[in-house]
Amino acid sequence: MQKNNLINISGQVINIQTKNYKLNKEIFYMFYIKTKRLSETYDTLPVIIPKKICDFNLLQENQFINIKGEIRTYNNSELNFKLNNTKLILVIYAQNIFQYQQNNLNQVFLTGHLCKNPTYRKTPFGREISDILLKIKRSDNKLDYIPCISWGKNARRALKFNLSDKIKIHGRIQSREYQKKTITGETLNKTTYEVSVFKINSD
Repeated sequence: MQKNNLINISGQVINIQTKNYKLNKEIFYMFYIKTKRLSETYDTLPVIIPKKICDFNLLQENQFINIKGEIRTYNNSELNFKLNNTKLILVIYAQNIFQYQQNNLNQVFLTGHLCKNPTYRKTPFGREISDILLKIKRSDNKLDYIPCISWGKNARRALKFNLSDKIKIHGRIQSREYQKKTITGETLNKTTYEVSVFKINSD
């Protein structure tokens, strides 16, 4: 398992896909994991798991599991399925799964380079936010582009970093719903996936 891209998450298995997907000559299955926040709300996150490690005795609807693996990003054409009609798909890539009873484990550790300078803004209620896009190299030299969001003092801290800086992030992966208007004026409900930052430091 790579040390620059680690996720350790627990939750409830839902929406197992019966179809399998082929990627670089390897077969994958897809499902979602529903994980609880400390605020008692839930994130519902997409997971892919290689067929060779998939245990269907463990991977059942509503089963509680722990996943250890990586966060990966793919183009729609690579996985041949559409997730929220986005071009770039962010998924949890499971490398190990275990039976697990607790439902609030969600830890992400990333080390990578900034793809662009962080952006900074404030919400209508005055909360400070910075958006970060982190580029991380896999062991096979392919790249993942992982969106991260930081708040408050972490948002201000992110502004100290510049394009290509190498940084470390500790956070959690989350789903976030939003609305987007089309050119025809139609309002679409969408979901985005990102890493919410707890700590950010230079490497």
